[in-house]
This record gives sequence, structure tokens and C-alpha cells, in this order.
Amino acid sequence: MTTKHHAGLHGHKRKGAIQMSLGMIVAVVFAVVLLTALIVWINSMLSDITGISYEITKIAKDQLIEDLETTGKVVGVAAPAIDEWGRGNKGSIFLAVENDNPQSLTTYYYHIYLENLAGALAGEDANDYFDEANLWLTNTGSIDAPPGEMGNADIIVTVPSTADVGVYQFRVAICTEPPASSCHSASETITGYGIASSSLYGSDQFALDIV
Repeated sequence: MTTKHHAGLHGHKRKGAIQMSLGMIVAVVFAVVLLTALIVWINSMLSDITGISYEITKIAKDQLIEDLETTGKVVGVAAPAIDEWGRGNKGSIFLAVENDNPQSLTTYYYHIYLENLAGALAGEDANDYFDEANLWLTNTGSIDAPPGEMGNADIIVTVPSTADVGVYQFRVAICTEPPASSCHSASETITGYGIASSSLYGSDQFALDIV
């Protein structure tokens, strides 16, 4: 009788332990689902508040910085990992510049401008869209880079709902001397940009496929 009584107690304990384990699993799964839903909601709220549809991920920023450190390039730009950019939407690009002067902080001046057209706009003159595209973003500014380190800037791009469909190829030029608006690389497509600025430090490019 005593043996049977103990066996019954052990059985109840095992059953209780199993039920507790199942309860914990259900609680953990519920917590994960709730946390995921909360993250999605927060991201949605932030997107609504800022109005930014396309953002650069931290992974993309870190990858760009790593590329600059390992390839010897001094200027780089990262754009959102999307194939198409909707009219009327807002996004951001990430610009980084490496200071090759190990002794002092350096101020660099950037100029972002339309250089080529492609896709549905292939064959069109980029000069005809140059001034319009300049209004899509803060296309001039400066970046301070610490000695031997990198400086960076997040640039907001707002594509108007009236923009023509097509691929817009932008050039990011970095110079060591102001004004930023006079900084440019050599270009065969933009009037007056046939010869690069004398203080050009480096350049990169990115494209927006507007649909």
C-alpha cells in the first residue's frame, strides 16, 4: 500500500511538471508573438511620424564603413535596399567620408546632384531634370571627420508625386574646400561639369528607380 501511494504521488508530480512546462512554452510563445507585434507597431508609428518610407539599416551602414576601411576608398554612399522608389515617398541615404589626415579634424563639403537618367527616361537630357532633382534632398552641406576617422551624414530624399517615372542616377561629390555647391566630379552629361573641381576629395553614386 505504501509503495502504491508513493507511485501515485510521483505520477502526480510528473503530470504537474509536464503541465507547468507546457504552460511555460505557451507563455514564451505568446510573449514572442506579442513582442513581434509591438515592434511592428512601433516601426509603423515611427514611419507615420517621420514620414520616411525607406530607411538605411544599421547593417548597411556598418557594411559601408567596413568597405571604406578595407578598400582604400574615402567616400561612400548607401541607399535603401529596394528596387523601386514610389512617387510621393520619402527615404534616406547614408553618406560617409574617411579623413586621411591623422593629425586634425577635417571639414568636407558634399554636393549631391543628378548626373544621368535611365530606364523610362533613357535618352533624356539630365540637364533638363537637374534643378528639379536638386529639390528632392538637401543636396549641399558639410561633414566633420575626426583625425584619421570617419564622418557621416543621413540625407533625406523626398520624391514628389509629380516626378516622372524612370531611373535617376545621382553623383555624390566630396571636396575639401567650400562652397559645397561648386563641388563636382568630371561629367560628360552635365553642362559646366566637364572638369572636376580642383579640391575634389572623392565621389560615389546611387540611383533611384521611380515608379
